[in-house]
Amino acid sequence: MENKTYLGKKELWMFALGAGGQGMIYAMMSSYISDYYVNVLQLPLIFVLLLMLLARVWDAINDPLMGIIVDRRTTKRGKMKPYILFAGIPIAVLTVLMYLSPDLPKKQLMIYTAIVYVAWGMIYTMADVPFWSLPNVLTPDAAERGSVISLGRTINGVGSAIPEVLFFAAGFILPGILGVSDGIAYNKTKYLVIAVATVLIGTVL
Repeated sequence: MENKTYLGKKELWMFALGAGGQGMIYAMMSSYISDYYVNVLQLPLIFVLLLMLLARVWDAINDPLMGIIVDRRTTKRGKMKPYILFAGIPIAVLTVLMYLSPDLPKKQLMIYTAIVYVAWGMIYTMADVPFWSLPNVLTPDAAERGSVISLGRTINGVGSAIPEVLFFAAGFILPGILGVSDGIAYNKTKYLVIAVATVLIGTVL
């Protein structure tokens, strides 16, 4: 007897493309932000380490709270999709703000980076928890859910590699456009350009 299929290829690939966009934006933050803070903004290493440690501790509280909210509430527009749609633009804006490098005194710059970094993590959780919970409501078939998650994780991994490709390409393109006489200024611009490109592609996906 043939198994019933609950998901078409369109839904399967739309979920996977969304996972790819999510992977791009997450990689732009997780893989490069510590280098940017320490070597480009030249913030104290101990401050960056403490900021990331405290943010992870808060995430350990924030993630389950978001799971409880999603599990207990169903909005008029659905149980999970509204959170994903709402969080998309704020995540994009906060990702760009992470790499904006405002001209502030060191202490004010530390406050700015801390607020943006923690806010990014909280808003990202708003989208991440319901997004990876979607397969549970897309289909009641366990094997089909496994296929959705497997493809989603695969394309998510591909998306995570795209910022690295952009950095590689920028190494050839940007020096001729910007010049490299001031290394710090060049790196600030490079990171911002790549962050904007990542956000534009990732948010569309």
